[in-house]
Amino acid sequence: QTITQKQLLGHPDEPLTCCSVSLDDEFIVVGGAKGGVYAWDSETGAEYRQYDGGHTGPVQTVMCYAMEDGSHIIISCGAADHTITVWDLETSSQRAKVHVTELDQAKNVRYFVSKDGTQ
Repeated sequence: QTITQKQLLGHPDEPLTCCSVSLDDEFIVVGGAKGGVYAWDSETGAEYRQYDGGHTGPVQTVMCYAMEDGSHIIISCGAADHTITVWDLETSSQRAKVHVTELDQAKNVRYFVSKDGTQ
């Protein structure tokens, strides 16, 4: 099997710390060392959106989920700033932000979202 690289993902303003492909393979989402979150279209390799203001430190984990209605959400985690942020991928608006005091002690953080987005 041959793998062809379409574009090297990166950002000029900050080094990237984590990466994930949406479960429907439509988007690639990444987290940055300065707290930025970015999404790329996986087909074209073009940057799709930038998500600001969710974290004040490095993003430790980022995941993208396709919802039942066809929309997507991104969940990002910044262990140093103790926050988990939920983003609307298409509008880049913040849906929720949770402060978790013990988050800096976590070694691995994983999230799961129900298909209808209610849990």
